[in-house]
Amino acid sequence: MSHTQTSNYEDAQIVALLASLNEPDHTPSRSQLSQRPRTPDDSPDYEDAEILALISSFNDAALDEPASHPRVFPVPPSPPPRTPSRRLPPVTLQLQSHTFPANRPHTSPSRTPILYRYDTPTGREYTTDWASTGSATQGVAGTQVQIVSGSRKKDRSRKAAYVVFCGRKFGVFLKWDDVQAHVSGVSNAIYHGYKSLSEAQATFDYAVARAWVRNCYAPLVAAIPRLPTPASSLDTLNPLSGSQARNHKWYVVYRGITPGVYRSYLKVQLNTLGIQGSLHESLPSRTEALEKYPRACAQGEVAEVPPPYPDDVFS
Repeated sequence: MSHTQTSNYEDAQIVALLASLNEPDHTPSRSQLSQRPRTPDDSPDYEDAEILALISSFNDAALDEPASHPRVFPVPPSPPPRTPSRRLPPVTLQLQSHTFPANRPHTSPSRTPILYRYDTPTGREYTTDWASTGSATQGVAGTQVQIVSGSRKKDRSRKAAYVVFCGRKFGVFLKWDDVQAHVSGVSNAIYHGYKSLSEAQATFDYAVARAWVRNCYAPLVAAIPRLPTPASSLDTLNPLSGSQARNHKWYVVYRGITPGVYRSYLKVQLNTLGIQGSLHESLPSRTEALEKYPRACAQGEVAEVPPPYPDDVFS
């Protein structure tokens, strides 16, 4: 057999093999195979060898094809260019934990907290919380709420000079022992310490000009000459203005040596303490004080009370 006949024979076998693959499956069952007489061609080794030979010859023919028709593989289209997105700078979040105590201190520790006292049918209670006071007394018959002022810390820093406004002997003193000798055991004694001698002397002169100095044990006689009473005795620019009350109150002196509106409680003492028939009132704001004082003047409730006349004021 020639080479051409062999090639045609192989092609015919390949076509027959492909046709058999496309046809419906007519594979005989196991019973049919058992009934059919076996031939030498039924050997599984022979069939496998024949199939491998056909596949090998088919591959060799494919490799021998000329390169006149190169295979072209489709190239997938490139994706469209991405528009760069506007990225924000990274933000770093810092979490801080705060631990608060169960009983938080007062926002202004320098101030003395307000103490409230209220009486109920079951007894008397004290608290610094106004909310609890209101809830305990609102709508309850027979309850009464009062503000109890706490004790304030005294300024124990050393003073350069002292002024005795009312005592056994008034004046300016440099030693505390001298001050104590003139005020100890004296009712209604008034004195104050200052950081400098000049400040103490200026304050004393200011008080003398307004007849605010006196001997507490002296008899009450005619008033000494003094400056005219201003319409509103605010006295914002004076040596005594430094002695402001720490509780941020305003005071109205209705009856005293010099009636008027004052910011310092020391001035109120100098005008009323030890003065028979004196009358004053403390108010929470300057506006309210300035409203009440003219109204009291119009109603005839304001009057000057002469101070006790000390024998040695001008000596």
